[in-house]
Parts: sequence; C-alpha cells; structure tokens
Amino acid sequence: MLFIYIAKSDPHIGLELTGLADEKIFTVAHRDLLAIVSNSPYKVYDLSPENLLTHEGVIREVMNKCDVLPFNFGNVMKSRKDLIKFIDSVYSHIWKMFGKISGKIELGLKVFIKKEKFNDEIETGEIKKLKKQFQALEDKKAILLKADIGKLVQNSVENKRNECEEKIFDFLKQYCSDSKLNNCSTVTMILNAAFLVNKDKIDHFDEKVSEIESKYEDNLEFRYTGPWPAFNFINMPG
Repeated sequence: MLFIYIAKSDPHIGLELTGLADEKIFTVAHRDLLAIVSNSPYKVYDLSPENLLTHEGVIREVMNKCDVLPFNFGNVMKSRKDLIKFIDSVYSHIWKMFGKISGKIELGLKVFIKKEKFNDEIETGEIKKLKKQFQALEDKKAILLKADIGKLVQNSVENKRNECEEKIFDFLKQYCSDSKLNNCSTVTMILNAAFLVNKDKIDHFDEKVSEIESKYEDNLEFRYTGPWPAFNFINMPG
C-alpha cells in the first residue's frame, strides 16, 4: 500500500486516477480523515521523472476536491492495519497542520539574473580590475588570483540575494498568510521562495507578482509556479 495524502473531506470525493505501477487510487476513511493510497507493490520507488509526474498528477486532482496534507514521495505501508495505526499516532499533529493550511495553497517564485546581464549585475569595480590583472599573470599567480575573484563574485552574489530579499520577497510576503525562503541552487538564482496564499486571494497575489516583476524584467527572470500543496509550510512524519 503506497501512502500519498491525508485529506479532510467526505469519503465519497471520487478519484478516477491511477498511481504508481498503474494501481488505482482509492481512499481509506479513518475517524474524520481520509488516507489517499494505492495498492502498489511494497518496495522503494525511484525518484524518476515518470514517477514524480504520476505523483504530481494525483496531487493536482486531489487539490481540486479538498484540502490535503502531502507526505513525502514513496511512503509505503505493509497493510491497511499499519496505515490506521500510523494515522492514530499522528492524529493530533495532522489536525494542527490542517488548521494552518486549510483554504490555502502554496505558490513558488524563483528569480534568476539573466545570463546576458550577470556581469552587469554582479561584477563590481574591484572584480573588473582583478580580471584585467588575471589576463596578464603567469599560471601560478593566475590560479591564486582566480580564487580571489571567485570569492569576490560569491560575495557579490550574496549581496544581490540580500537585496532581492528586501525588495521582492519582503514586498510579496505582505500579501500572503505565510512565506519561506529556500536555498538558491545555482549562482544565477537570487531568490527561491514559497508563499502560502488564501485561495480567495490568489488573483490579488498574482497581480502583485506581476507588479514587482515589471520593475526588474530587464535584468531578472521570474519563474512563478503553482498552485501546489503546502509542502513548505507543514512538517509531517515519513
């Protein structure tokens, strides 16, 4: 049994879906909760694009019907009895999490410096000066200077991220229920944020994203995604 989500809803929500291994998705009602599961083989599931897309498809369908608490990909229980036991063990925590995310969805925003604008945005006068010196140096000295340049570039990127946090993240977090900064995974990424937004305020939040994007669109690329279940705003076991 592959465990996917816990939902707070009528057990007859109706899910015409298949999950991993093409197994039918169904619900297991216990107390006032629903576990959304499939009878998939008991094994470790690869984080392959195909599996993740299948998982995401179930997410989106369930989100259209009710509030859900997402668990990590590939949680497998041996039996329905084990599933019921697990729900009982985390029951109060589940309801605490529902209180936080009910009626809300997660929206994501990643901001990148456009490749053609990276040097303009990041290179300070000192960096430009050292790069000119680097071209005229012998190999050994050049290696040392290159390391110094790299450190200065990293410091400049961090300064740009702090600036982006103040001007973009702090602006947007006024219009949501909660917000979170995540680590940036590439040197050109200067913001990686998640926002918990009331469903009836999504359009207004969209407008605010467009508003702030228009101020920086010449140099920055905005990647705005969602809606997602509130992965960044809950902590669930498993």
